[in-house]
Amino acid sequence: MSAVIAMSTLLCVLLASVPAHAADPAAAPAAQEACGPHVYLDVHHNSVDPDLALLANLVIDGLDGTFDVKDQPIDAAALQGYNVLLVAYPEVAFAPAEISAVAGFVRDGGRLIVLGEWASFVPPTHANALLEGVGAGITIHFGTVNDPTDNEGGAAYWPVIHQFAAHPLVQGVGEVATYAGASLSVIGPAVALASGDADSYTGSMALRGEASSEGGEIAGVTPQDLVPGAPIVMAFARVGMGSVFVTGDSNLWSGSDTDGDGAVNLNERNNRQLAYNVLDYPWCDFPCGPHVYFDIHHNSTGYPGDLSALADLAVWDLDGTVAVKDQAIDAAALEGYNVLLVAYPEVAFTPAEIAAIAGFVQDGGRLIVLGEWGPFVPPTHANALLEGVGTGITINADTVYDPTNNEDATAMWPVIHQFAAHPLVQGVGEVATYAGASLTVIGPAVALASGDADSYAAVVALRGEASSEGGEIAGATPQDLVPGAPIVMAFARVGMGSVFVTGDSSLWSGSDTDGDGAVNLNERNNRQLAYNVLDYPWCVVPGCRQILFDETHGWASDGLIGDYTIEAGFRELAAFLQRRGHIVHSLQDPAPLDLPTLGRYDVLVLMLPKEAYTVPEKEAIARWVRDGGRLVTVSDWTTWANPSPDILNEVHAYVGDGLIHAADNVQDPTDHAADTILWPLIHEFAPEPVNQGVRIVLSLAAASVQVSSPAFGTAFGDDDTVAIPTMAAARGSTGVSGAEAAPAPAERAIQPVVMQAMAPVGQGDVWAIGDANLWGSSDLLGGGAFILYNYNNARLAHNVLAFGETCQRCRVALFKDADPWALRDADARSQAGPATSQEPAITPADILSLADANEQVMHMRNIPYDVWTTADVGAVDLAPYCRVIVASAQTHAFYAAISSDRAWLESWVAAGGILEFHGATYIYESWAGLPMPGGWTMLDEAQDDVTVLIDDHPILNQPNAIDPAALDSWAFSSHGHLIDLPWVTRRIVAGEPSGEPATVEIALGRGCVIATTQTLEWAWANDYSPLLENVILLPGCTITRLHLPLIVRDYP
Repeated sequence: MSAVIAMSTLLCVLLASVPAHAADPAAAPAAQEACGPHVYLDVHHNSVDPDLALLANLVIDGLDGTFDVKDQPIDAAALQGYNVLLVAYPEVAFAPAEISAVAGFVRDGGRLIVLGEWASFVPPTHANALLEGVGAGITIHFGTVNDPTDNEGGAAYWPVIHQFAAHPLVQGVGEVATYAGASLSVIGPAVALASGDADSYTGSMALRGEASSEGGEIAGVTPQDLVPGAPIVMAFARVGMGSVFVTGDSNLWSGSDTDGDGAVNLNERNNRQLAYNVLDYPWCDFPCGPHVYFDIHHNSTGYPGDLSALADLAVWDLDGTVAVKDQAIDAAALEGYNVLLVAYPEVAFTPAEIAAIAGFVQDGGRLIVLGEWGPFVPPTHANALLEGVGTGITINADTVYDPTNNEDATAMWPVIHQFAAHPLVQGVGEVATYAGASLTVIGPAVALASGDADSYAAVVALRGEASSEGGEIAGATPQDLVPGAPIVMAFARVGMGSVFVTGDSSLWSGSDTDGDGAVNLNERNNRQLAYNVLDYPWCVVPGCRQILFDETHGWASDGLIGDYTIEAGFRELAAFLQRRGHIVHSLQDPAPLDLPTLGRYDVLVLMLPKEAYTVPEKEAIARWVRDGGRLVTVSDWTTWANPSPDILNEVHAYVGDGLIHAADNVQDPTDHAADTILWPLIHEFAPEPVNQGVRIVLSLAAASVQVSSPAFGTAFGDDDTVAIPTMAAARGSTGVSGAEAAPAPAERAIQPVVMQAMAPVGQGDVWAIGDANLWGSSDLLGGGAFILYNYNNARLAHNVLAFGETCQRCRVALFKDADPWALRDADARSQAGPATSQEPAITPADILSLADANEQVMHMRNIPYDVWTTADVGAVDLAPYCRVIVASAQTHAFYAAISSDRAWLESWVAAGGILEFHGATYIYESWAGLPMPGGWTMLDEAQDDVTVLIDDHPILNQPNAIDPAALDSWAFSSHGHLIDLPWVTRRIVAGEPSGEPATVEIALGRGCVIATTQTLEWAWANDYSPLLENVILLPGCTITRLHLPLIVRDYP
């Protein structure tokens, strides 16, 4: 499995379902579009198959995944195409080769789930051998967990678990029923997820203390989450780019009714929710997150600090990956990552390692260096790295103090509140630090944060130095940074990449340094700073959705959210969408809300307006929707939201969509958050695109939506969810309990409560919801995360506001002097020339008459394009285009012109474009030796056999599954091989027998180059292969080492 692809299955080239115990158990699943879990259930090491049929149904029907039962030895080939390996109480030993294959599967991004059992049933010997071989740091014990008070059916060995860590895998899980399970030992960096309570114990009492001593008290888990000394029953470990989940009970997800109460085990308590959490990993959601290489090779103590909470933030909040790596650093090791995290290195970097890291940053990676106070770890090795990369930042061998602004009255734990005007500290007002060092900053590096007027460093001589060499940074006004005060954070742009440095590694720790009950990451604005530094716009693609929030009709405001605008209470929603490449604007007075304005946008959001829309405005909205726009209206519970519901309903009536925002408040007495019935957890969704990947949405004091034709509901309350009319809701909100506020069953409406709804109108549609808080930038639950990032709220936002996709709608520029490999009459050829525009609205016969295969594909796929020639190279404004195609079979003069003006193309690609360079040509027109955009070139070598190097790359799978054998014998299949390639290059296809690359993907800035010497157009015209179509339809770059020159917010 390719490491780059395996990271959260970046390319989403996933696999289709085959029934359990398929006829051919060795067969891998076939390609499909679903991005759910693809589970390999191993029964080869069981004498009796585990009872997991209902879990299989949950995966297939509930998570759009596949579930295959496999009775065969495990190797890399068998695991190909799966992202989950499920092992239940193995009774047969794993061979060393099998353990090695499983370890590689996990390191490359897979998830291993191990379900143990009580030792009297199946001893954990073989499961533990597997866990040890994978390096999980988790052991299943021989003892059985008992609880004499909290249990099922009065049986102590069927304990109900209710002590959970603050971790995404157990989010929404309050109780889990278990049945005769074993306890676990956990050694960091693995973490305990759940434990028994104060009176629980294991059947072998000696093991109870062992479980505690080896991991019962996990850093980052507060006392109320897990009970120190109690048996651990669930654990999680991150290994390489993958992860491991272990529990000592295989029955918790069984289809049996162990306790005889009429409910199968999977449906007891929150057992099903736990299964959703463990299996519904963000396999291919938002694949452009941070992919972090966490270096521990240069730490003599092994794992530096406790950064597991930061890892969870990167994976769960930002849809990234984190790999903890204990190996020497070189270019190969860094391939596939866009962030390198180094924390107070205690071992020197070799010159070769520094050179590799410098190249990584130069080519667009982000280096994050966390220092420490001098007496703890001197900054010698960190500074050698920073100097070798050319950052202009130095960590001083001192400690920063603040006698007045600090945590727990401790001067060496200063609270930083002086920040520069810079995107990396946007939204950051205070950061808690814990015994950190100061920095020296030399331009063009910039200081991001400093102490205040009475802060100082322990080594006084360094204080003045820090100021004189960078304390007063251009662009940072005096109120942002205090001249002469110690600098504590800095940023430098190096090449196409960047470097962030702080003198404190504890600010993002999962430890509670000051003992106030909050881990360091969740203190002050520490988490927001982590979001800013890690959630860089790694792979923005031009042409995505353009979203307009109307703020010309007033807005709501309250003490928790603030102003309901994208500049205030919904700033993170705007940033979230922008980080995924979409354009987010707010319309502000005196700008008109008219058709010309709306015509520039795909989505219009009306959120709690306070002033009525005029008839011309409503007419403009209605026409814009009919022409293909999406209108999103957001109301809330009345009377608080008044007059917004009535204002929005007037718009709905004018548009004629059948949607009405109701004057009520939705309550759910059973499924809700924070013990608040007004905060229901919505878990019933219609099978609509807006709900793809959405399992649970947290709603907060919402109103329902009423529908009539053509509208229909897309999300619903469950059987006991009720919509209380306005006055009753107001009374209930003043302190009435859930049981008192909810009406009796006989009073409830037969129809389910509609929480979200939409309606088709002309070529567009309308989506409505009665909750303005679910996408807010506040932490109402107190878990350190915005409401937006709770449950699947962010996924719903992405689906509704950005259509759940990256949209490539801009034009293609096709450069050629002649049609490549043209076989048809000259009269049928397209006439290349300046600005020859081709719109795709022609007949199939007209398409076939085109002599250029590139044009045929673009017409078939409805892609507009312009044709340009040698005379236009270097002169054409490429800004309107998202893709440039250089056709095959051109003249040497044509290629020489491209080479001569390569800087023109390089700057466009670096800004986010995709360059397709079809480089096969006649030998007498060879461009061998001419440097192309990015500095690479080719050597002539006609070859008729090629080999696939990355078989899961999208150009070999989407939309056509390419048979590798069909790439041979094109007479010739390849006209040369590519050389002098940048190090951030993915080699996709190679010629034979040389093995040199014939098709590659090259990262260049935040864009990429697809370069090939394969005869793509020839193969299309002669029906050898549809590879050309796949290349043209590649939706975006797959290499994640990308760059933007500056994070820019489109709103004020």
